[in-house]
Amino acid sequence: MVCLPSFKYHINHTTNTTHVRIEPATAPPTSSFTLLIPLPHFSPTSYSRASRSQGRTSYFTVDIVPSSSRSSAVAPSPYIRCIDVFLAVSSKLRERSSRSDYEELSQRGRELVNKAFWRRIGSAPGIGGEREREKRVGMRKVDMMGGWVIWGGVKRTVQGRWVLELAETRI
Repeated sequence: MVCLPSFKYHINHTTNTTHVRIEPATAPPTSSFTLLIPLPHFSPTSYSRASRSQGRTSYFTVDIVPSSSRSSAVAPSPYIRCIDVFLAVSSKLRERSSRSDYEELSQRGRELVNKAFWRRIGSAPGIGGEREREKRVGMRKVDMMGGWVIWGGVKRTVQGRWVLELAETRI
């Protein structure tokens, strides 16, 4: 089942639409699941031969649970709501990416990640030194996504896995 089938969401921003935030994320509602966030720019050919032979996947994984304790603005729920998915994905993609992930990329993969990093740094506000702080922090998981940061929903595959549907942003 797809969460919000007609709703496009840019993962660098939050929505202010309360009714969207509190809708169940899945049908039927569930109390937990693991979400796969694909790395669309990085097909197996983008990774080095060594990482492919070690069975590395081109996904980030996020365990999704109800976030009733995180938000006092929304009543608690035993089921996962869209806001829970938004918060978990956003938190995961703000994490620093590992040096080993970057080093294992092919030359083309590194070019795509570098481009995404500098695009993100360029869009950071210069106020209060935020742009400089982001440069010092370095690559984040969102940079590993390249330009694929438009959310099209959450889909359950035939195998029963939950996958974040993404589209490429055009800048």
